[in-house]
Amino acid sequence: VKNLLNKIFIISFLFLLANCGAKISYEGAKNANGDYHGQGVITFLNGEVWEGQFKNGEPYTGKGTFIWSDSSRYEGEIIEGQYQGQGTYTYPNGKKWNGDWKDDERFTGKGIIRYDSAEEWEGEWKEGLKINGKGTIIYEDGSKYVGAFRDSTYNGRGAFTYADGDEWTGEWQDGKNINGEGIIKYDN
Repeated sequence: VKNLLNKIFIISFLFLLANCGAKISYEGAKNANGDYHGQGVITFLNGEVWEGQFKNGEPYTGKGTFIWSDSSRYEGEIIEGQYQGQGTYTYPNGKKWNGDWKDDERFTGKGIIRYDSAEEWEGEWKEGLKINGKGTIIYEDGSKYVGAFRDSTYNGRGAFTYADGDEWTGEWQDGKNINGEGIIKYDN
C-alpha cells in the first residue's frame, strides 16, 4: 500500500511540477516528446530518489531502486511501475526483507528478513510480517528453530536447537511445546 501511494504521489508530483514550473532533478533518457523514457534517475525536492526504467514519463519495467527520505529503500524488479518478483526492502534501522513481491506488496511468498543483530527469519510469508508453513529462525545467540509456523509462532512439528547444541524436537502450539513431550538430544 505504501508503494502504491508513493507511485500515485510520484505521478501527481511530476504532473504538478510540470504545470507549475518547479524543478526536480532528472538525469537520463527522454523520448521525442521530452518525457522520461529509458534508464533514468529522478531526485525529488524532499530528497527521495527513483532510479530505473521509465516509459512515457512513468516508472516502468526492469530493475529499479526507490529511496525514501527516511532512508528506507526498495531495490529489485519492477513490472509496469509496480514492485513485482524479487526485491529487497531495507528499513531505516538496517533490517532487510528479501523475497517475493506482488502488486507492490511485500511479505508474500518465500522470503528472508535479516536484522542487524544477526537474527534471521526465513520461510513462507503471508499478510504482512507473518511467517506461515515451514520456516527457520536463527537467533542472535546462535540458537535456532526449524519447523512449522502459524502467524510467526511455532505451531506443529519442529526442532529448537539451543546455542550449546542441545536440541528439542516435538510438537508445538502457540510457541510452546505441547505437554512437554518430545525428544531431547544433547550435544555432548
